[in-house]
Amino acid sequence: MATVGMTTVALSALVLGGCAGQDAEPEGGPQEAPADVALDDPVTTELDPAAEVELLEPGSGELEVRTFAPTNDVLPPVTMDFDSTSSVTADGTPQEQHELPRRTATFDQGVESDVNGAQRATLTFSSLAPSAEETGLDELLASAAGFEVTLVREPAGQITSSTLAAPTEARGVARQSVEQMAGALAESGVILPDEPIGEGARWRVTRPNDDAVAPEMALTYTLLEIDGDDLTVAVDGTAAQSSDTLELPAEDGGESVSLDVAQYSSTASGELTFSLTGAAPTDGELKYETTARYRGDSDAVTETSATRELVFRTG
Repeated sequence: MATVGMTTVALSALVLGGCAGQDAEPEGGPQEAPADVALDDPVTTELDPAAEVELLEPGSGELEVRTFAPTNDVLPPVTMDFDSTSSVTADGTPQEQHELPRRTATFDQGVESDVNGAQRATLTFSSLAPSAEETGLDELLASAAGFEVTLVREPAGQITSSTLAAPTEARGVARQSVEQMAGALAESGVILPDEPIGEGARWRVTRPNDDAVAPEMALTYTLLEIDGDDLTVAVDGTAAQSSDTLELPAEDGGESVSLDVAQYSSTASGELTFSLTGAAPTDGELKYETTARYRGDSDAVTETSATRELVFRTG
């Protein structure tokens, strides 16, 4: 569940083709999730390499090394809204547009100890619903109830693996939505410095970014408030362009496509509140925006744009 280079993905969809299929819309209305849900065999993705953390300012007041840890307390359910869009135009003419309209998921969270001091943060989806603009998807998305997403993380917050266990009866559109949301959940996890910090602290996290043009994203966190185990941070991130060309893979043994990068911008921004004993942010929002312009051999200009937005809340 590494950060997705949305610009590259959108552009590849134009040049190479291909799109995931969708379930047919059901005729019936919403259905209740069964009490006992049978799950498929879990699928685990290892997340490497580790991010680099640099403390910029320690902050003020009582300085402590802050770490994540399990708790015996009952954790509140978390609700997350998630949507994403991407588009491609060639010389101003729309070519591709992909949209995942807003999905609203509610999940229970739990954290338990794992080996070597790590923790298993588990999010169990109790509901998944479409946006108000969509019709006929309630039953399909409701089949995600019982979906388990488990993130193994180090005490500082670095996530090392992601495991998904889908309900056996989950429909394709539900699986696709949860998989995208699971990737977003992994990305939203805050990694803390291993040095004492207080309110006003600032640190930079440089992590891998799955984008050939910008393979790293630097996120700067500012610790706005500490309330017991609850921390609120402002997030400001940039994925800096490191290549002047984009190489798209060959399809069916043909020649690869090379494009010149005329302009590239990728940013992250938002504010998150999370608990050191929780599995996911409990409040706030995080937004990613990527735009780019490319030129090929014919000097044709291809523009790509992509956004993702996450909104968290409890209660």
